[in-house]
Amino acid sequence: MASSSSTRLISYTAKPSQEQVFINFRGVELRYNFRIEESKIALAIFSPRYTESDWCLKELAKMKECKEQGKLIVIPIFYKVEPATVKKQRGEFGDKFRDLVECINEETKTKWTEALKTIPLLTGLVLNENSDEDDLILRVVKEINKALNNISRASSSRDTQEGTNVLSLIVNKKRPESSCGIELRLKQLEEKLSFGFEETTRTIGVVGMPGIGKSTLVKKLYEESKNGFLSHVLILDVHETSKEHGLSYLPTILLEDLLKIKNPMFETVQAAHEGYKDQLLRTKALVILDNVSNKDQIVAILGKRDWIKQGSKIVIATSDKSLIHDLVDDIYEVPQLSYKDSLQHFIHYAFSDQSNASDFSKLSNDFVHYTKGNPLALKILGAELLGKDESLWYSKLDALSQQHNGRTRSSKKKRAQTSSEMLQSVWKGSFDGLTQQQKDTLLDIACFRSMDKNYVASLLDSNGENSTDAETEIEELVNKFLITISSGKIEMHDTLYMFCKELGQEASAPDGIGRRRLWDHHTILDVLDNSKGASRVRSIFLDLADVNTKKSFHSLAFGLMSNMHYLKIYNTYCPQECDSDITLNFPDGLQLPLKEVRCLHWLKFPKKKLPLDLNPKNLVDLKLHYSEIERVWDGNKDASKLKWIDFKHSRKLNTLSGLAEARNLQELNLEGCVALDTLPLDMENMKCCKKLKRLPDSLGELKALQELILSGCSKLKSFPKVVENMTSLEILLLDETAIKEMPNISSLRRLCLSRNEKICLLPENISQCSQLKWLDVKYCKSLTYLPKLPPNLQCLDAHGCSSLKTIAQPLAHAMKTEHIHSTFIFTNCNRLEQAAKEQIASYAQKKCHLLPNALKLCNKDLVPEILFSTSFPGGEIPSWFCHEAIGSKMKFESPQHWNYNKLAGIALCAVVSVKNCQDQTRTKQEHTNYLSVKFTCKSITGEEEPCTEIIWKVGSWTEQGNTVDTIESDHVFIGYTNCLHLIKHLEDKHSSQCAPILAFLEFSVTDDHTSKEANFEVLKSGFSFAFEPDENKHPSWDANSVASPRDDNNTFEGTTITETPRTNGWLMVMDQANGVMNHQMANGRASEARSYTTVQQV
Repeated sequence: MASSSSTRLISYTAKPSQEQVFINFRGVELRYNFRIEESKIALAIFSPRYTESDWCLKELAKMKECKEQGKLIVIPIFYKVEPATVKKQRGEFGDKFRDLVECINEETKTKWTEALKTIPLLTGLVLNENSDEDDLILRVVKEINKALNNISRASSSRDTQEGTNVLSLIVNKKRPESSCGIELRLKQLEEKLSFGFEETTRTIGVVGMPGIGKSTLVKKLYEESKNGFLSHVLILDVHETSKEHGLSYLPTILLEDLLKIKNPMFETVQAAHEGYKDQLLRTKALVILDNVSNKDQIVAILGKRDWIKQGSKIVIATSDKSLIHDLVDDIYEVPQLSYKDSLQHFIHYAFSDQSNASDFSKLSNDFVHYTKGNPLALKILGAELLGKDESLWYSKLDALSQQHNGRTRSSKKKRAQTSSEMLQSVWKGSFDGLTQQQKDTLLDIACFRSMDKNYVASLLDSNGENSTDAETEIEELVNKFLITISSGKIEMHDTLYMFCKELGQEASAPDGIGRRRLWDHHTILDVLDNSKGASRVRSIFLDLADVNTKKSFHSLAFGLMSNMHYLKIYNTYCPQECDSDITLNFPDGLQLPLKEVRCLHWLKFPKKKLPLDLNPKNLVDLKLHYSEIERVWDGNKDASKLKWIDFKHSRKLNTLSGLAEARNLQELNLEGCVALDTLPLDMENMKCCKKLKRLPDSLGELKALQELILSGCSKLKSFPKVVENMTSLEILLLDETAIKEMPNISSLRRLCLSRNEKICLLPENISQCSQLKWLDVKYCKSLTYLPKLPPNLQCLDAHGCSSLKTIAQPLAHAMKTEHIHSTFIFTNCNRLEQAAKEQIASYAQKKCHLLPNALKLCNKDLVPEILFSTSFPGGEIPSWFCHEAIGSKMKFESPQHWNYNKLAGIALCAVVSVKNCQDQTRTKQEHTNYLSVKFTCKSITGEEEPCTEIIWKVGSWTEQGNTVDTIESDHVFIGYTNCLHLIKHLEDKHSSQCAPILAFLEFSVTDDHTSKEANFEVLKSGFSFAFEPDENKHPSWDANSVASPRDDNNTFEGTTITETPRTNGWLMVMDQANGVMNHQMANGRASEARSYTTVQQV
């Protein structure tokens, strides 16, 4: 193609100048001269025999160099070879390259490899067997002419940045820098610096992830603030300046700019400030240091800081927070751009005419999503897309999506530059500055992104005696803003994640030990087939969803991978592998000589046991779902680091012998292991092991065990008696077992005993289980008595305990605690004695009494709407509720200037009955019914105005499908809400109005599946307001709700409502069931007029 195409290229009209275009190809033509540097555009024509020529590769490396210097535009053309084949040197193309470089020095080999990886990532043209060569050549000429015209129009502006497209940035240079979000950041930073307080000296660190805008921010600060100081200096890119000129140059810049002198003299860097201290102390200074990379640079510039005059402001910008902890007064972490600012920032660089942005609105949003508010990433992506047509936008978005999701499937669309190369300039500098250990850790963490920090740390901690402590490694990367910890999980910016995955494919290190982390299924299968490069593999992540056919491999497919750390074979499409065929087969056996493996996951492992040569001494996590194993391995092996074992649905597994050394085991999942009938040692998840009859006594010796699941082990009758050593056990699930006595384990936080028909009593000392938060005893039909419960218990579910009669007095010790949310469920406990019901109501009163004070201990932004709820069989509203009504609706009128700003909460109550239970249509699906109350209020001003409407869920109960399990009798539901939204509304809308507040409450029951009214009727309803206590007093109930009687009648839903005075204000109620109005006094009991000023002291 090369010779014929060259001839055709010259014959077309409007051909570009030969001096401007350089053509790089594998051909027999003589090369007249090496004129890459004089050219403006280069065509790299890749063909199957391209890598036979060292001359082609020399030229390609030179083209890459000129491109990165902004001197050359490179257009790749792929002639009967796929871009991915070139980039990753696959197949015959790769074999020829490896043969060629076998005797080449390492430096040249690296340059050629980088060129082959980089150039194919540029936007190019593909010619396959079915392509029209004439059409391709016309397209080439068109692209070249377009590029030359753009270069001509911007000939005076040819600067580029590494990793970005030359043409895009040439056009983009005409546009000013975006300032989206800068003003808010600048204001926040100025507040940290105490601008306006002239005598306050402040040193502030400006930190944040690479590309977040630290340099832009401090430059802006300098430009806007320097005129307020007689002395000021901005030292740009301290890292590069120090690298190029040495540390001694840094104090030279400082002194020259602050003192306006040339060539300041000093003997050592440490003494640089001493000879000029008097001059420096005469004026306040603004000193800004940009991109500091180590502490020595700060010391060289600032010295002992005894030369800084009071009132000076010092700013240090760095991507490593650990450098400045003991040097600054405060730290400003530059936040990500908001979504709105991100979109505007992206549009600024992606469109020369912003009126066109609306045509790309959906695509723009998709690109913004991947950058997560990183300004530099947004700028680079925008510049890449500037002037491109919609098809290229889709192509680049597809590349981003495939990278992000771990997919590298080939596409018939025009090839797009991958995200890691496009965004390389964001992360490359920070990555290059890491130690080899930190690089390994970061690339390993990318393999386990968004997973539990402790889990990842356990994998990293298994890296050998010479490795740094994993917690320290993680903290170092957090300080450098390369990872974050969120809700206990390790997170990483999307663009860094993609960059790390791309980089990990060919990672290497000076020690010669393999660092390749393979994700692409083509590469993985190729390595397994021919073992090329197998010794350099560190991890394999093979998604079987990408493997379309059944594969068979030699027994030694993994034979050279002795340095493998992580092996995961999984299926994102169907984790259960419903297809009965095993995708990966080893007909002649399987050898796994893995001595470094930390994580081994293999979906549908095809052998009866793990190979004899597997060494689990470093193994931390073993997962073999739906496997063919019958036993783990032969004999007992050193598995002292093994913490997690998961053999879920390995139906042939019949023994766990061989795991005696797994003494640090924390979790074990044997769900669906139906052939397993004995347990030789420490277990964790034995869900549905229906043959299991007993547990080994050694189970009680497991100090590290955190979670034990025995759900569904219906023949299990006892638990080991000696449990004192189980000090880490937090979760114990014994539902649907036959255990008769609850184990006494003080560390438990969650205990499930539900559907156990053998257990009659809970131990009296359960109240001493101070860590217990969740206790589930529902459907324990033999349970007759509940002892005093732990003080910190948040959830008790005793639904369906049909034999339960009595409970302790008190039910629990009510106390103020920051864990304020609690739910006690006694639905369908129909044998509860009246004293027990009264005790539950009394406990509810005490909890509601304490909650106003408990709220003060909490972050109100995180407080749930319903803070306490309980339910039990009964037909009466407890007497401590101030307002009661027949039916589901209530109406309340407050006085003018009601003291709602002291309102702390509302206690709500309803009596619920089943309607036509025998006629209910039952389904097999479990569903939940919710008791809700709708609260609406408005001022009585005579003017039409919208009213506030708030809905609270007071309680719930679950029906178990088609079993007769509904609420069998009338039940009382009590809930307490903090009503923060109501208070805010009252403050906003009614604070200055001289008018009463009219409030309506309506209770209803809904089904969670249909969201429609369920077959339940609210018979009675009630409520009481709770107010914040005055100093040295207790909370009060309805103490401020005093109103004057009104002379007029109010019409409510077509019915005349007559108001009747009562002790604490006016209450109007309607009997929804009968359609008649009732007015009641003191809970409807006219003879029991009570005072509700305060609640009796608990």
